[in-house]
Amino acid sequence: MFRKALLGALAATAFALPAAAQDYVVGVTAALTGPPSSTYAPAVDAMRIYIDRVNAAGGVNGRKIKLVIEDDGAQPSKAAANTKKLITQDNVVLMVNASLSSTYAPVIAESKSENVPLLFASGVCPQSVYPPADPLQFCTTGYASHFDSQATLDFIKATAKGPVKIGFSAMAIPLSRGEMDYAMELSKKEGMEPVEIGRAHV
Repeated sequence: MFRKALLGALAATAFALPAAAQDYVVGVTAALTGPPSSTYAPAVDAMRIYIDRVNAAGGVNGRKIKLVIEDDGAQPSKAAANTKKLITQDNVVLMVNASLSSTYAPVIAESKSENVPLLFASGVCPQSVYPPADPLQFCTTGYASHFDSQATLDFIKATAKGPVKIGFSAMAIPLSRGEMDYAMELSKKEGMEPVEIGRAHV
């Protein structure tokens, strides 16, 4: 999935590159430190390993991929600053966000302002990558807001042998909170009794 998303995003930028360009420069803002780093740092390591293999096999369209990685510690302000630096100073042709959803909005804003494709890696896919999708936003997973909740509640409804009382807990980040609220409302429509267990802080 990462390979397809990466190649798709690079294909979207290939026509805009000067003929003399030697490398595709890909910028990454990631939660490499702080509590979420146990999830995102290994994903960035896997990305490095994969890019090394791609480059060893000749790269993409005969060009090597150069990764420039910045740590945002899952902090939105750092993610925004990283994205701006990567786009304006490192001249990336693709931005990758490997961090919490709280960093999505500022990274999207910076990428959109410069018309640079954005790939969400190793996290929940935002709604903007699903139809009608933003043509310059991509995702590496099939793990998506709304769709996962719908499928889970459909399964519970189909297999329940009686009334359903269902608990919900979310991380204190925008995408998680929003999804919990959506799933709770959807569960009511399905005739279930939702209970909010809590909102965990990260």
